[in-house]
Amino acid sequence: NAGYRHMCRFHSSTILSIPALERRRYLLHLDDDATLSCHSVDQAPDPLESTSQAQAVYGLFEVGIEDPAYTQGWSGFLEEYMLLH
Repeated sequence: NAGYRHMCRFHSSTILSIPALERRRYLLHLDDDATLSCHSVDQAPDPLESTSQAQAVYGLFEVGIEDPAYTQGWSGFLEEYMLLH
């Protein structure tokens, strides 16, 4: 649906041009149906620490399956965006 596509566009590009967020090192997005589970350091990596250690500009930590009807073309879009930016 259009709302979901707008949300995806916002979180993958528009948010990066908001002046109030320019000086932030990390942005964390959680879907409204996300669940955070706390584990000991030995069981699960810290996503922010992993991103920092890899000197990454984008990180995706996800466990689950997205509905293909909403994600068609998403991987290709992200790959192209990362190459261009």
